[in-house]
Amino acid sequence: MVNLTAKKIYCPKCKKLSHIKVQTTGERNQFACLKCESVIWKKDGLRWKYFKAL
Repeated sequence: MVNLTAKKIYCPKCKKLSHIKVQTTGERNQFACLKCESVIWKKDGLRWKYFKAL
C-alpha cells in the first residue's frame, strides 16, 4: 500500500494541496486534511471512495 500521508493531496474544501492524516475506526480508514479536518478518501475493506467538493 502506498503511504498517502507522505504526499500532498488536493483537498476539495480548502482548494489547495495539503498533507493528510489517517483516522482509523475498526476496519475503516479515513484520510482527512490536516487544515480543515474534512475527509478526502475513505477506505472500507478493498473499496476506496473519494469525496468531491461538498
